[in-house]
Amino acid sequence: PTIMFVSRVVLVSFTLIALSAIQAMGSDWVEVNVTDADNELLYAALANTSTYSPNITTFVCANVPYSLKTQVASPSTSNYNFHVGGCILRDSEFVGSCPVNTAYNCKLANMHIFVESQLTTNASQLTSITVEKPPSYDFDDKWE
Repeated sequence: PTIMFVSRVVLVSFTLIALSAIQAMGSDWVEVNVTDADNELLYAALANTSTYSPNITTFVCANVPYSLKTQVASPSTSNYNFHVGGCILRDSEFVGSCPVNTAYNCKLANMHIFVESQLTTNASQLTSITVEKPPSYDFDDKWE
């Protein structure tokens, strides 16, 4: 009877651990400090246009991120949401980290760049680029 009780306790413990791991997957986005490794991931994902999701038709370069949110999608996959300032480019020539002279050949914008990283294979894919709409100003307002 004692061995059976211990076996049930162990089984219940493993079940609870498995449920905790499943709950952690697909978790909410968490804001984290941006590290040098995160910057490298961002610039490498931007520079490698062959790994862009098929829906991406915008080419950009990015400056240092303003912020970063991460999400655990599965035990082997993490998602990254980089909030950056950068440039919308005419073509893929300067994708990645913005060179110093890029501002003359692009449209400046703030954007969110989403990257999926496979931890087991060390592969990444750029899944989305969302350009923030600039604020609109009504200059017809009368000043008093």
